[in-house]
Amino acid sequence: MFTSLLSWLFCIYGYFPFQSAPAQVANAIRINGSCRDNTSKDYLKQSVVYAVFQSSRKLVGKSDETGNFDFQIPDSTKYLSFEVEKYHTATIPVNFIGKIAGSSKFPVFVEMSLKDSLPLQVRNQFIACLIVSDSMDIDHKMENTAMLSFGMLSFRKRYNNGKHWPFFHSEGFKQGKYLYTASSPEGRLYLKKEMTLVPGFNFTDVRINKPEELQKTIPQPQMLEEVVAKSLKKKFLYFDQSSYELRDETKASLDSVSRFLIREQEMAAHVTGYTDNVGERGKNLTLSEFRAKMVMNYLTRKGVRAEQIIIQWKGSDTSTPTDDSEESKTKKRRVEIQFLPK
Repeated sequence: MFTSLLSWLFCIYGYFPFQSAPAQVANAIRINGSCRDNTSKDYLKQSVVYAVFQSSRKLVGKSDETGNFDFQIPDSTKYLSFEVEKYHTATIPVNFIGKIAGSSKFPVFVEMSLKDSLPLQVRNQFIACLIVSDSMDIDHKMENTAMLSFGMLSFRKRYNNGKHWPFFHSEGFKQGKYLYTASSPEGRLYLKKEMTLVPGFNFTDVRINKPEELQKTIPQPQMLEEVVAKSLKKKFLYFDQSSYELRDETKASLDSVSRFLIREQEMAAHVTGYTDNVGERGKNLTLSEFRAKMVMNYLTRKGVRAEQIIIQWKGSDTSTPTDDSEESKTKKRRVEIQFLPK
């Protein structure tokens, strides 16, 4: 995993004539990193960096004697331009995703090619500054909402001396719209937001506060009637074998669920994914996760607030007696939705 993370830090850049959306940054953000030769991987110690605006540019930094640079860019930056003698200039679009705090810091590693070779192409790069308590382990996931594909990286404290990673940097995502989610290893959702990735640097920050421990309280007798009255009957959403695609009848049912949750803001949907008992346990667990998250994503796109959806996945259903009949397997390929007060 650690090797994989490091490999993301060395990306290929060049020039792409793309105008990014207007920045939404409080004041300025901090950039640090270095330029490297794309062939030898040597650090380039005389790099100069310019922030390019709509009709002008400004010198924002130079590398030190070790080849590293550290500078701030204003919120009107459209491109970053990296110049080194004898190398092709790398001019890279800048895209700020959402509001970014001025205290955020982003690592940038730029590979450059000599002028006697071809210039390098721009790639989509997603760079997130992570403001997370060291007591938390987080799974960060990027789902392409159009292609139903995703990329995921687990940040375990044991990989970083017991501390949460301060950032993650990936160039593996294609241009397009994504749903970003941050959750615990057990599947508890902490944060989600939609974003659009474009060619060049895509900067955002992720701030997750440590959730308070869930209070393990037992309802008092006088409260039981109210809880029962507000609870609704479970909904069962069924899936085809080995699939997490939503059926047409499932979407119709979820439309009804979304209208209810939007109207009843004090209610929460507890979404649990299951599979049948055919196949490997690990693959079934992943499939049940996809099913639960497909339901969650559908509801959020319909306007349901994130805090009203609690998801989990359990793989093959072991709560009912084992039955190899097709009817039994069909009933196990499902997502359950339980409605309870928040």
